[in-house]
Amino acid sequence: MSSGFRTTSLLKYQINPKLYENKKLAFIIDDYTLAHKLRTPCRTMWWALIHRTKLYNVFLIPKETGGTREIRAPHPYLKRLQYRIYIKILHPLHVEMGQHVTAYRKGIGTKTAVMQHIYKCDVCDSTPPGESAKSHPCPRMGTFIKMDLKDFFHSTRKWWIEEYLTSVGYSQYVADLMAVIMTVPNLPHPKNSTLKVTGVPQGSPTSGAICNLVAAQRLDTKIIDWLNRLNNVYKLEGEWQWRYTRYADDIAITCGKNVPPYAVSATIYSLKRIIRETGYIVNDKKTKVKKRKQRKRLLGLVFNQKPNIQRKDYLALRAITHNCLNYGFESQAIRAGYDNPGTFYSWVNCKVNYVKHIHPAHGEKLSAVLNKAVELHKPNWKD
Repeated sequence: MSSGFRTTSLLKYQINPKLYENKKLAFIIDDYTLAHKLRTPCRTMWWALIHRTKLYNVFLIPKETGGTREIRAPHPYLKRLQYRIYIKILHPLHVEMGQHVTAYRKGIGTKTAVMQHIYKCDVCDSTPPGESAKSHPCPRMGTFIKMDLKDFFHSTRKWWIEEYLTSVGYSQYVADLMAVIMTVPNLPHPKNSTLKVTGVPQGSPTSGAICNLVAAQRLDTKIIDWLNRLNNVYKLEGEWQWRYTRYADDIAITCGKNVPPYAVSATIYSLKRIIRETGYIVNDKKTKVKKRKQRKRLLGLVFNQKPNIQRKDYLALRAITHNCLNYGFESQAIRAGYDNPGTFYSWVNCKVNYVKHIHPAHGEKLSAVLNKAVELHKPNWKD
């Protein structure tokens, strides 16, 4: 046996001691145990690893803000491998993350993210409806900073994933295998479009979870530690301290104090420095600052005392439901650009259910109109 083979063998079967300590981790030490956990032949798994660039269907979808988003849908076999990695490995780690991470998690979403930035105020809460609260220091009149990370998925490099997986307990060999399954080469570089990187595709079952886990370790911990130091230095406690949440690439930071403009600029500068040092990129065009009585928006919701749907969005959805009642689903589907009225109804129903989740009273009104439209027109696709 040659010395080269022995070196490769030792690297392959080197077990990270942390793997024994964390009982929630799937016990994987090589490619055979990984294939066993993924319920696939080892040879077939290796075929998918070697040819993974050909196992994605690439297409573009329009963004609401303009432009297009590149989606890479994996081949059914590769998708099964990624889904089993999510269930066996990523999900147990994902559910243990802090509440500040609000995207791609069951039971946690946009409303949870916004609620964390709504401060309690005894004076405002005790004021009867329709009356104005007396003048008082109110943490709801504090400072709100919103930032956006550019190319969040593509920024998550393959070696970042390997670094994370080895930190939780897997060997370098196993971490590399799993990182290969979850990434794809030749993605556009976030900073330089002429360069290519091996990163996370947008569209696979593991993308949201692994990007969350990597960002939580690589970015969130540093920002939270820095904000905690600010709270300690300026003695901010309870409803006056800095708070932080991240919904995928949307970062929100609030403070109960009305921070002076020079301090806000210094805070944003420090945050950008931390983000840049961790390897992520800030989209400067989407950096927003709101203070005092300015309307605060986050993840499509407005908030001060409670989260709510934007008025223009509610009125637009109300108009759609009433048009469905008055003119039927077929005409409204064509007007909205849908070929299939059933698909259009599903889209409207999802929108109504989301409003019901955020504002139950408004949602029930819209739902009643939509149900009445279904009863009146009796569409064939409801049979």
